[in-house]
Amino acid sequence: MMITTRRLALAVLVTLSAFAVTTQASWYNPVSWFAKEKPYALIVTTNYLQSRLLAELIQHHTGQPVLLLPTGKEKSSIYVIGPDQKSFELKDSEYKSFVETLHPQTVVFLGNETYAPQEYVDQVKEGLTVTPIRNDDWVKIAKSAGDLLKIDGLGEEYQEYLDKFDYKGRVISGKDLDQVMQDWNKDQAPKKKPATKK
Repeated sequence: MMITTRRLALAVLVTLSAFAVTTQASWYNPVSWFAKEKPYALIVTTNYLQSRLLAELIQHHTGQPVLLLPTGKEKSSIYVIGPDQKSFELKDSEYKSFVETLHPQTVVFLGNETYAPQEYVDQVKEGLTVTPIRNDDWVKIAKSAGDLLKIDGLGEEYQEYLDKFDYKGRVISGKDLDQVMQDWNKDQAPKKKPATKK
């Protein structure tokens, strides 16, 4: 099942991940993402605007996988976004074995109990390093995640993108989504050096 809600579609603008491929976890080998070395982080949070926006922004900077825990709407569905921007769905019962198979150096949980329930932390804390970043303020969470993962200015960058949305996850009037995406793409494009005159 593809993630198609407007709220989630808006959050995707950070990495422009289109969820082009969704497969069952039993068909997909996550270890293939990191053939030479294990991932140093797995970013775990729930599939809401604020949390997903931060998770995908972290992924943009680090190339590390993101695991989105179920919200009430998705019931028991977990979504994983790989560094290749492809996603797949996990059953809730597959969560622990997936994380243990991936075996990142640390599992970073973003948000309070609403966004990163303790039951998911407890399932993987044996044998793995877990780093819950608990706070009700998402900008503070972003700053802490930036310090942990060595991403300079993550808090400020996150705030900038968060300001483009209202509390319901809609683009604020006057900030058209297409324009937001174009501006973001322009910001991320490699800067061309001015041509030198001969």
